[in-house]
Amino acid sequence: MSQVVKLRDIQERALKELTNRLDNYDIFSLQMPTGSGKTLVALAFRYMYDYRTLVCVRTRNQLMPYIRDAVKFFNTIPGVHLNKGRVCLYLNTEDTELIRCRSCPNYKQTAGIPPETFRRLKAALVRAVAKESLTDPYLLVDRVWGKLLGKGGDLSRIICPYHLFRALDGKALVCTYPFLTYPHLRYYLINYRPEIIIVDEAHNLEDAFKTGWRSITYEAIVRAREELAEYERSTGNSAKAGYYVLSLVQSWFESINRRYGQIEEKVIDPSEYIDLAKEGNAVLEEYASLVSSIVRYKKGRYRRRRVRFFNYRILAFLDLLTDVYAGVEDLVLVLNKGRAELRRYRLRRLYRQLFGPFEGSKVIMMSGTMPSANYLTKVWGIPSERFYVIDLGTRYGKFTCVINRRVSSKYEYRRKEMYYKFAKLLSGIYSTARKSVLAVAPSYEFAGEVGRLLSMSNMSLVVEVEGTRVGDVYERVRKGRYVIIAVAGGKLTEGVEWVGDDGSSLISDVVLLGIPYPKPTEYEELVREYISSSSNPDLQFLYQKERAWVLIRQAIGRAIRKKDEECTVWFLDWRYKDGWWQYRIAGLGTLRR
Repeated sequence: MSQVVKLRDIQERALKELTNRLDNYDIFSLQMPTGSGKTLVALAFRYMYDYRTLVCVRTRNQLMPYIRDAVKFFNTIPGVHLNKGRVCLYLNTEDTELIRCRSCPNYKQTAGIPPETFRRLKAALVRAVAKESLTDPYLLVDRVWGKLLGKGGDLSRIICPYHLFRALDGKALVCTYPFLTYPHLRYYLINYRPEIIIVDEAHNLEDAFKTGWRSITYEAIVRAREELAEYERSTGNSAKAGYYVLSLVQSWFESINRRYGQIEEKVIDPSEYIDLAKEGNAVLEEYASLVSSIVRYKKGRYRRRRVRFFNYRILAFLDLLTDVYAGVEDLVLVLNKGRAELRRYRLRRLYRQLFGPFEGSKVIMMSGTMPSANYLTKVWGIPSERFYVIDLGTRYGKFTCVINRRVSSKYEYRRKEMYYKFAKLLSGIYSTARKSVLAVAPSYEFAGEVGRLLSMSNMSLVVEVEGTRVGDVYERVRKGRYVIIAVAGGKLTEGVEWVGDDGSSLISDVVLLGIPYPKPTEYEELVREYISSSSNPDLQFLYQKERAWVLIRQAIGRAIRKKDEECTVWFLDWRYKDGWWQYRIAGLGTLRR
């Protein structure tokens, strides 16, 4: 071991279980209660056992606990794989893969840092983390490098934050999910050759796996035309090939949207994009050459400014679409509210596609709400003979569970009368609650309908929408007693600490407004069909129920921050009387009839 830190009993148990079995198993599922210290368990593999460790988290905000705990317990800071397009000194862009580092003077400057200078820089970052209250590592970059850039001088002599943060620890690296799930971004992680890969909040891997690789919108097509016009005006070069490609794409995109409108997750049959794939492929090489010229032009003109490369995005989408049509890539084209996306759908290939390239690495998936071993092997395709499950419990505190059979969120019942019943029940629960009430809706639309009915009352109310800012909501709830209508799997039920100044929970009641089953879209139906055809028809029901149960457990976990706290959980749907649900609800705590 490299360093020794005083651990909790549950952390010691987790590490003992894992390290004793590393020689015999390759994949682990680690179930630990929320708040039990999973972050320190992950860091221990590097700083106590000296393994070359890669940690993947869902969001950039979840990077900070690893940075803070490394500073707090080990007086060091791990390597951080930041978004290159967010911290590059010359180019601010979402199209990260267009930034080339090898010829950059700042890359060479960073690679040649003397050891003593590197130690001073790292120590300064450690002090900054210990001193500042930061929720995001990019804020650390902004504060430190912002001061350097503000002084002026020779920009080429400034240390590159992207490469410095990656090099902070040669045997510990933390990153967000996209660098693991997107093939065009994860080449560095594969070359990093970690001995241990730890996926935090691993129940979210499924959604990350199904996120679109490449996509286009009507706005992107319009902006791409504007980009061509600007390029022609500024350089005098012809963009004829680009206009031709955009005409093809726009004609197809408009026709498919006229046919289906703002539908959610409509699977587009290959026959409906065959012409686009064939004609686009015929001019792809000429268009790619033009796009390269446009990229060079914009890089030169928009140094140190926010820039988007719209024709590059169209090219990347077309290139992948032709591969899908040719059978090179196993994806489907999905139209989702006016956006065309290329997505994975074969869930049984999740483990192989995400972790197959990491030859020889041990994989530890950890969460407070891990799916069952049955689900992980049969739905995610984890090889059972190399797989070991460690279950150290799911919760602290005491739960009282209540099932109400007068309502249901089934789609055929989602009418004004049903929303009114949910609103009335929620209002009654709030009237007797000791603290704030966290109500969990199956969708944004459902949350909005119930919230609209409650907004006419005099209660303090927050309704989650897609652009909700967690910090703003937290500040309001910290100062008063609210009804928070959140969305299952949304920002207000995943990873949020509803904690008061004294460290206790701000939530006394959690209300499940129905069952958060996935919306029955064509894409979800395709996923379910593939799962059931792979093994047996019952798996599609397992897929639906397990996903909903994970979302429910995540929401319930928001209410307990200490071992002695209590919470009442209200299950508002008559379908919770089903035996499958009854068994799991009874396992949470006391079931009040």
